[in-house]
Parts: sequence; C-alpha cells; structure tokens
Amino acid sequence: MSVLSHVLDDVTVDDRLTQGVTAAVYEYGDKFETVSHMHRNAIVRIDNYGWHMSWKCDGRVPQLLDLSTAWQVRKDELPTGPDKITELRKFLTDQCFENGDSRVVWLMIGTGVISVTHIFLVCDDRDAAMMFRSQLPDLIKRARFGHHTPLTVVLKKWREVTLKTDVHGQIELSWIANLFKGGSMSDRQLLKCAFNAFGKLILSPDDVTLTKFISMIYTLDLFPRIKTIFDSICGGTSSMTPQKLHDFLDKQRDTCTGYDDKSMKLIMRKYQIEEQQSDLGMSFGDFLLLLLSEEAAMVASEGAKDTDSMTHPLSSYFINSSHNSYLTGRQILGDSSSDIYRTLLLSGVRCIEIDAWNGKDGVVVTHGHAYCRKIPLKRKILLKWKKLTPEKEQQLNSDMEMPDESEEDLNDPNDLTKLINSASRFQLWRRAASYKWKKGPSEIHHDLSAIVNYCQTVSFKSFEESKGNEFWCIGSQLVALNIQTNDKFNQLNRGMFEKNKYSGYVLKPEYLQRPDTFINPFTATGTPIFNYKVTVVIPKISFIHFSLRDSKSVTTQRSISLNRMKIGYRHLTLFTPTGEPSSSSILLNITLNMTSEDHNKEGSNGTPWKK
Repeated sequence: MSVLSHVLDDVTVDDRLTQGVTAAVYEYGDKFETVSHMHRNAIVRIDNYGWHMSWKCDGRVPQLLDLSTAWQVRKDELPTGPDKITELRKFLTDQCFENGDSRVVWLMIGTGVISVTHIFLVCDDRDAAMMFRSQLPDLIKRARFGHHTPLTVVLKKWREVTLKTDVHGQIELSWIANLFKGGSMSDRQLLKCAFNAFGKLILSPDDVTLTKFISMIYTLDLFPRIKTIFDSICGGTSSMTPQKLHDFLDKQRDTCTGYDDKSMKLIMRKYQIEEQQSDLGMSFGDFLLLLLSEEAAMVASEGAKDTDSMTHPLSSYFINSSHNSYLTGRQILGDSSSDIYRTLLLSGVRCIEIDAWNGKDGVVVTHGHAYCRKIPLKRKILLKWKKLTPEKEQQLNSDMEMPDESEEDLNDPNDLTKLINSASRFQLWRRAASYKWKKGPSEIHHDLSAIVNYCQTVSFKSFEESKGNEFWCIGSQLVALNIQTNDKFNQLNRGMFEKNKYSGYVLKPEYLQRPDTFINPFTATGTPIFNYKVTVVIPKISFIHFSLRDSKSVTTQRSISLNRMKIGYRHLTLFTPTGEPSSSSILLNITLNMTSEDHNKEGSNGTPWKK
C-alpha cells in the first residue's frame, strides 16, 4: 500500500530506542510532591513510527504514552526542595549514579495547557538518555502539531493495538472488536468481523498486520455515506474506471485537466490494498483509502509556499495572546503555576501576562486582591528580545546566565523571522535576587523595568460581548483570552493560530494593513449547519466551528478558517476539547459559489476568494 508511505516513512527512530532501553520510570504531578507511578527495571521503547512511548516491567501490562499528549523534553535542572521528587532522588543516591542528572530524561506531558504531569526516565547509561533527549523533541512536535488525516488516525490506532498487550504479550480479539463499539453493529457482529480478518481469538502483535486491520475496518459498515458516493460514481458496478476517477478528482480539485490514463492508473495503484487489483479498477476499499488520505483532507498540510511571509512589520500580524496566563482555574481563590507559561509558549502563544506584585519575600506573580496562589518571580523570568548592558547585568544578578554577545539584534521591526527564531529558543533564567517595589503603580524597580517590553492598556467598552473574531475583523492585533476554560472562543482562537504552522503569528489581510481601512465587524452569520449556505465578507478571518456532543458535553471540536477549506468531499480530523488530535473525523461536501463582488476581496494568497 504505497499511499501509507507518506505517513509511515516520514520519521526515523533510532534502532536502540525501538528495541528498548532499560530504565526506571517515575511519574509526578504538577508540584512534584507525590509519585503517582513508579516502575523499576522497565524496558522503555518508542514505536518505530514515532507515535507512542511505552514501558513494561515483568509481570505487568505495558504502559503507553501517546506522544501527542507530551509537551516538551525539559533540559533544565531537576526540581529542588525538601518535598520535591524525593523518591527519584533517593533512587539516584541508592544507585550511586555519579552526576545522575545526565541519565535522567524529563518529559512534561498533559492534555491542554493546564493539566501538567511529569515523567522522569532514569536510563542505565548516558548514551541512551542522550538518544531520548535528541529524538523526542521532533517526535513530540510531529505528534502534537503535525498534519493529521483520518488515515493517520487509523494507522496510529493500529499501532496502539499492537503495543497494548496483556502481561503475556498477547492481544485478545475481543479488545480489538471493542474499539469499534457504539455503531450499528452488535458486539457479536463486531467480534465476527474481527475473527474473519484475523482468524484467531488470541493474537500476537505480529498477527495484527496493517493490511488485516484495514481490511477488517472495511467490513464494519463504518462508512455508509462513502459507500453511497462510490456507488453513485460507479453507476452500480463494483469498481471505478480510470475515466470515472479522473472526473471525480476534477471536481475535487476544482480544475479541468485532460484525461491521462497513465496518471490515473498510478493514482489507483497508490491507493490499492491488494497489488493484484491494479487492472480491475478502483475498489470501494481503495476509494475509502483515498478519501481518508491527504488527497481528500479539508485542510491541506502547510508547505513553505502556504505559510505567511514573516518579513512584514510586527503590526501587520495577529498575535496569539493570553490573559491571566498564570492561573490554572478561577480568578478568585484560584491556583497558579509557572508551568503554564511553558505550555502556553509551546502551544504557540506569543503574548503572555506576568501579573507582578510586591510580596513578603520579593516580587510575586498572582491575581491582585483575589487570594490566588502566588508564584515567586525570583524563581524564573522570561527575557524577550532585549539585551542588557554589562552594567545592568552586574546590577541585576552576577550569577545570571545572559545571551551570547554575538547573538543577532532581535529588535529589527522589519524582520519578524528573527523574533520567531528567538521565540523558538525561549530560555527561562533562574534568578537569585529579589526586588522590593515601592508603593504606587509607576514606581517599579528601574532595573527590572529595563528588561521588560511594556504596552499601554487601553480599555474597550463599545461591544456588548468580547468575541475574538469581531476584534480580528477590525484589525485588533492582540485578543487575549483566558485559557482556563475550553469554551468555543478558545477553540476559535486555536483555529485562528493553527495557521502558519502554529508560529503564533498570522498575517492580517491586506486591507487591514492599510491605515485608511474601515470595517464593520458585525457581519457574522453564525455557525453553519449541514446544507446551510453561508455568505462570507472576510474569508481569511471567518471561521466555521464544528463540535460533536454527547448528552452532557462537547466530545470533539475544531474551528477552521474558511479560506483554508478545499472543495469537494473532504474529511476533517477533529480535536479533543483541549486541542489534541482525536480519533474522530467528519465527512463534508463543500461547494463554493463566486459572486461579482468577490473579485474585489482578497484571498489567502492575494487572489480573489471564491465564495
């Protein structure tokens, strides 16, 4: 199945990591005080497609970590304090590991930016730890922010099945069948389909081949709508001819190309399940693979030509922003965490709030007059895009690690690329000094003030409700949302800044970069439903928000900018409420109609947008 090569062959994992490394595994909560899981002498592996990390001890079932829930491999020093990671430190001491930190791999994981836990691997040797630290960052970025099609989800689920064995290393067929519960088929029917595919009730991982797994999915009647589409194209026959495939793809691509028998047969061969079918036309199973693949994705993978230019002045970009960035919950009597700054920056937020107040032992970060937990600012501070003079460096902290003097000047307003490159190398520097503020809002310590970029706060009271897309419509650069709740507006914000490869910067439409532009923001038509015609005024900053609900709450969702959507039958992979790729997708048939007015409206690439 050559169509799978672009999904399976785009990553290389070191053989030693796929075969397994002996390590101890410790898992802690966000405050590092209580160990929730502890495994000694575990075999830790990364699967050869880079989607999961697993570890197994003798007599226990394997534990599986989906790397799309990981945030970062931490490279700073281990947490300190009398009650922090005590079990881990005792193990390092008992093992007499000289310079034990070099054997430790520290993973920060969590769904969403609020709930964070920490996994520490203590490898038997430093080379293995170095391999993990070297390879995991790219694998995490791919798993969390990579382009996921429904086919990617199917392949990832197959890999999960082969890794989730019992204590004897076997897989029960009933467990595979239960993956697909909830549809129209009974448990007995599901088990029968699974048995027809695999022929056994107890399987080894090698028995669960990808071809058999996909063949089983075809028999489960999970895609009745796609079967209807296939039958309507084929006119009642069991296979699709090259000419009919060409006609279908022309409609999908909104182009009219001359028929080329050779190229159509190459496409058919690309999506074939069985090689011997090459001269029999495209079967339903092959057609299903095509509609689950990148070919039929609603949102295309962003290549270099699809990203925004990063050489405009900073004022030409919408910037992903957050408000009360340090809070994990309520604004009154709530908790705070320094880890949220890290997860926000990793998720693409580029404007954060550090709400600094004078505390008993120095400057603290907290929500003023709200009895929230305080974070000492002396622990960590973020320095952005400014370089200190040697005099100020000495005044602030003689032990403070500073940028290399050879570092390029990051204050050039005409080259945002430098700012992005800097943002990808955020450093959190430890501070030993503390600062006492005098009373009064304008009397901030001048040395502390020298390393912070300030913006004046201007209250806005004209709109009855604060909704992100309305502010974007009038060109507001920073729309700072509270990130503690996964509501629709945070999901719209993720949809906005999913563009441009999660850089946190999206170029404004050309008309919003002109000083003479006036726009009425109140043009929203609401969230569209199926078979609903939508008239769009500003496609680049207009969104469709999809959400699937059960009887209690939203289960999956996604917001998509209209100018990124492709026409035809398209699958859209949905996200969890907290923004991670889910195993759910929806199939839509999208059509666009051009009006004469639209020739004056700019699309994403400077061409008229058809709507």
